Amino acid sequence: MSSLPAFLTVCGNIIYFIANDEIHGRELWKTDGTERSTSMVKNIWEGSSGSMSSTNSQRVICRGNKLLFAASDGKLGLELWETNGTSKGTHLIRDFSSGLSSSNPQGFTPAGNLIFFKVHAGIHGESLWAIPK
Repeated sequence: MSSLPAFLTVCGNIIYFIANDEIHGRELWKTDGTERSTSMVKNIWEGSSGSMSSTNSQRVICRGNKLLFAASDGKLGLELWETNGTSKGTHLIRDFSSGLSSSNPQGFTPAGNLIFFKVHAGIHGESLWAIPK
């Protein structure tokens, strides 16, 4: 059975990817290329629903030694998250649309010392945001 790995992104010596293990749904995983090191970073959306979208590769980018990505925990919509590769080091950065509405951060584009991206910010529609690299 395939785990449908997608959106491989190198960050330091780690490759992050989205995969479905059929228990947790589509979640963020990491590997250094060995079977022993391959593991799910965090089960962000508890249960089998999965926190990661499968439709847009522009929802993940390396930010220094951390990964910036879009995910949902089931309580909030698709929002901006960051990880250092550990479960404890994986956290929500910002909820741009309150409640279950998704801000759908995407289009991560590095320029200078910033990473630009767009979000759907509720009544304000789509907006351009930036975060330091």
